[in-house]
Amino acid sequence: MDIALLVHFSNELEKDDYQKILDFMKQSLQYAGLDDGSVRVGAAVFRKRGIPLFDFNQYQDKQQLFDGIDQISFNYR
Repeated sequence: MDIALLVHFSNELEKDDYQKILDFMKQSLQYAGLDDGSVRVGAAVFRKRGIPLFDFNQYQDKQQLFDGIDQISFNYR
């Protein structure tokens, strides 16, 4: 199964809200079968256009994925 995360970071987004979005992304994926390879996750941020954050083959397990989510920059807003 593939899961695509599409996140909108508006100009009004505060730093605390940004962290809540990243935490929500990780909580939503907590029980997905990420470690056995049955689930792949990709993500993009959008404002006026979409910007890929990572593709479906970039992370091989849950820890790598969660580390990648933590690296998403606040500068996309």
